[in-house]
Order: sequence, then C-alpha cells, then structure tokens
Amino acid sequence: MRPLARLGGIAAAFIAIAAGAFAAPQEEATQVIIVHDAEGRPLPKARLGSLYLSDVLLNPFACQIDTEDGRAICRNIAREPFAINLRYEVAGFGDVYFVADNAGRGYRAGEPINLVYEFARSRLAHTRKVQTAAKREGYSLEAKTRERIDKAQAVLDRARRTRDPEERSRLAYQSLQESAWAGEMALLDKARFDIKKRGWRRGFRFGANAFRYGADPKYQQRFEELLNFGTVPFYTKGFEPKEGEYKWKRPEDIAGWLNGAGLAAKGHPVLWFYPGTTPDYLKKRPFEEIRQWVYDRTPTIVEHYAGSIDIWDVINEPHVQNVLGFTLDQMVEITNVVSQRTREANPEATRIVNSCCLWAEYMKGQFGTDVRICSPLEFLERMRAAKVDYDVLGLQLYYPSRDLLEISRMIDRFERFGKPVHITELAVPSSAEGDPYSHWKGPNAVRAMGTWHRPWDQGLQAEWVDGFYTICYSKPFVEAVTWWDFADYRPGHFFPHGGYLDHEYVPKQSFFRLKRLTNRWRRMGER
Repeated sequence: MRPLARLGGIAAAFIAIAAGAFAAPQEEATQVIIVHDAEGRPLPKARLGSLYLSDVLLNPFACQIDTEDGRAICRNIAREPFAINLRYEVAGFGDVYFVADNAGRGYRAGEPINLVYEFARSRLAHTRKVQTAAKREGYSLEAKTRERIDKAQAVLDRARRTRDPEERSRLAYQSLQESAWAGEMALLDKARFDIKKRGWRRGFRFGANAFRYGADPKYQQRFEELLNFGTVPFYTKGFEPKEGEYKWKRPEDIAGWLNGAGLAAKGHPVLWFYPGTTPDYLKKRPFEEIRQWVYDRTPTIVEHYAGSIDIWDVINEPHVQNVLGFTLDQMVEITNVVSQRTREANPEATRIVNSCCLWAEYMKGQFGTDVRICSPLEFLERMRAAKVDYDVLGLQLYYPSRDLLEISRMIDRFERFGKPVHITELAVPSSAEGDPYSHWKGPNAVRAMGTWHRPWDQGLQAEWVDGFYTICYSKPFVEAVTWWDFADYRPGHFFPHGGYLDHEYVPKQSFFRLKRLTNRWRRMGER
C-alpha cells in the first residue's frame, strides 16, 4: 500500500467564519419578529413553523425560536448579522420562502421587526439590483416589469410612512405582491438579454440521468432527441456489493450507448456515504481504513472507464451524508483523497464535488462543537481552506419551495469559489397529486412543497423549465443542467411527477418547451 498524505488543518480564519453554525448559542441575543397576513391580522402560529434565521449567505443559525399567533421570539442568536426566512403565501404568486435580509446587510438583535414590511423592502432592493445590473450593460427592463417595480415602490413608501404596524403590514403585503412578480420578471428580462448578446453556447451540457436505458426504445429515442449528456449510476451497494467485486457491465452498457449516440457520460458517484447506498462491510471501520479503501479503490474504477466516462461526481453530498460519523475535517480529507486519486487515474477527468439542500434548513437546530454536518457553502469553504483540488461545483436543485429570483441568488453565491457550476440534479412536479411510484410517498407530498404561481400541472412545469434553463444559460459560470429523472418510470423514480416523459415514455409539455428553447438558442449562432 502506498502511504497517504494527510491534509493540513482547517484555517483558523474559516473556523471563525463557521462558528455561528457550530458554536454554542449566545444567551443574551433575542429578537422579536411580528408577522401579519394580507389584512394586517396576526399570522396563525401554524404558519410560522418554517421560520428560521440565517446569516446573509443563508447559512442557517442555531437558535431557539418560540412562536405564537403573529409573533416569533428568537433567542440565543449567534452574534453576527442575520436574515429571516419564512415560507409565506402571497396571493397570486405562490406559497414560497421569502427572505428579509435588509437588502443584503442583515439585521442585529434589537427592536421588533415587522417581517412583511422587511420582506417587501428586501425583495424590492434585490429586484432593483437586477435592474441596475441590466442598465449598466445598456439594457432597460421591459415596460411591464418597470411598471410593477414602480407600483411596488409606491406602496412601500406608503407603508414606510405609517406608524400603525397592522396598516404597515397590509400595505407592505400589497407591495410584495408586485415585487414578487417583478423580481422574477426582471431576472428573466436580463437573462434573455444576456443570452441574445452572447449567443449559442456550444459546450453547454443539457442532461439527465440515464438509469432507465434499455427499458424501452422510446426512452433512448427521446433522450437522444433532447439531450447531449447522461449520468451513469455507481452507487456502492449495488456496484460493489462485496468489497473488491465490481459490477462493471451495467455502467459499460449505459456509457456505451451514450458514447455511441454522441452524448457525454458522467459517473455518479465515486463516493457517497448515504445510509441506503453504503454497504455493511464499510460500517464500523475506523477512518484510517476507510481512507485507505478510498485511496486504493478510486483509480480502479476511474481507470476502467477512462475514455468512456471522463466526468465524475467524485463525492456526493459530503456536507450532510455522513453515515460513518466522520468529523468535518475527515470528510474534507476524504474528499481530497478521492479527487486526487481520480486525477492520477485519468488526467483528462473532470472532477465534481456534488452538493444538495443548498439552503441547509437541516442546520437550524444544530448546536454544539461536535456537529458533523454543515451547509454546502461552509463545506466548500473548508475545502478551500484545506486547498482541496477539484474542477467543478455540483449543485442539486429539486424544487426548493422558492421562486426563481431566490434560486438564482443562491446559485450566484457559489460563484465566489471561482469554479464552473453544474446543476447536477433537479426536478419540479407536473401534477399536484400524489405519486406513489416516487421517493416522496403520500397523497399530499407535492402539496406540502407549496405552490409556485399556481398548483402544479404540466403547463406550469414547462413554464418553470423555461425560466430556470434561461437563467442558468445566461450565467457564464453555469455549464450544465441535469434533470432527474428523465421519465416517471415504474416501479420507481425519484421526484413526484418530475420526468420529462410520463410512465409510458410519452413526452410532457416540458420536453417540448426545452426542445424549442434549445433550438432557439442554437439558431442564434455563436458570438
């Protein structure tokens, strides 16, 4: 066995940055938040359960939150500027998370905060940032977008002048009804302008997982018709059910089909410490043994598929899937080992570190110094402090109960790392009904996600696809989007009603919408 080089310790500066998520709470910091509905009445306590605090990068804080009708009291807040997040229904727009962040500056504990007013103020501020960016590039937003911005500002000014808290909330809600729409409209106006200016992006990858290859010729036909990129499965429990015994054929077959059709193939993943995919032979083994296993195993797999699969999710969800109970420093070290060994095995390989749950709501209740999960942003900062070498950031974006402006702002937060971004997994539903064949069970699984504009149907899925792909295509640092799954196949698929094809492999409206979109961009030509 070759010896393994250890990573250096995590920089003290980053530990200080991350301390708000991991350290014990500060007892003296308390904030009262007042929340009203559209009529200025106290919002029922049942609607406040999703409220949480985060820093201005939207990494959730650990703090105690007590609620009653119309009010939340946040205690033990970490001492840094915070933002307030709540899933809040705005009639005609949707039941989605809004963010109050004081136009990006955050708040410090103090006087009670009127949340609806701050939602409206923050939303309009971020919408105006899009407007300013467009103007700087010589583009004026569409007239209907500017009209909504002006209406939102006029009502917000009235809300600012009144001293009555209920009236302020009522007026702010009206402003938010305008700015919620204006934010998405401004974003899409600018995105379409940017695409028109830059033209066709020849290297952009439009993909999906290709797990259903061989089930029906219609599957392959539609896949090749729409996409240029496919993902091949390498889940450890199925691919290596006994240590050192690999099931080579299925990935070879899928990659062979993709390559033969002129589509690029990606392996997913080399590593994933998820309970359902981690074999028993890895459990209860010390870190040193697992690290050596990763060191020895990685080149065996990567070399075998070199030339057929040259793109790899080298590790999946290391910030949150940690069934072996490693420390965060150890997870960073494992990430470094698998990434280095992939490069050594295939110098042409593209190495992706894949993250999920970008808003990291799971962190809002985490206290103490031995927390072994963190937000994606925090994990990537730890990787940067440790000088881990990799090529691409992978981001998963299954419908996150947020609108397109907030999704776009989250993607932009990852530009700070100076790496290309692949949207590696995403889906939104094409029906509001339950889907017993999906990973999300129960008749109300889709409704529990909230609504975006209206209840989900095929037409709305197609609208979302149009908007989301337009936003991603307009961002030069985003280089790929992979849908998950391509079809609602049976007996099982991941996201409810999420496919571009139904269970009989018949295309949905979203399939044709994406095809029209890519054809339109291709006709623009390269600039």
